[in-house]
Amino acid sequence: MLYFVTDCRPGEPCIIEGNEHAPLIVKSLQGEELLKLAPTQPWTHELLVSLPLRELLGETLDGAANAYLGEQWVGSTEV
Repeated sequence: MLYFVTDCRPGEPCIIEGNEHAPLIVKSLQGEELLKLAPTQPWTHELLVSLPLRELLGETLDGAANAYLGEQWVGSTEV
């Protein structure tokens, strides 16, 4: 399971802000790109968590991975 950490606490910057139009990139911990999705609309927390990642990634998501919007880290299987 890939967990997105995109909610904001008071006083913290929103990590999606400024990256709403960047591609979603999922990489293995070894840096191998497993998935790259261009947004069809600006990314939101709700949109990210609604993605059918198991269908999109298949068994490649069985290992540990990190998710990025462009260069901004937004989630991991290890959170």
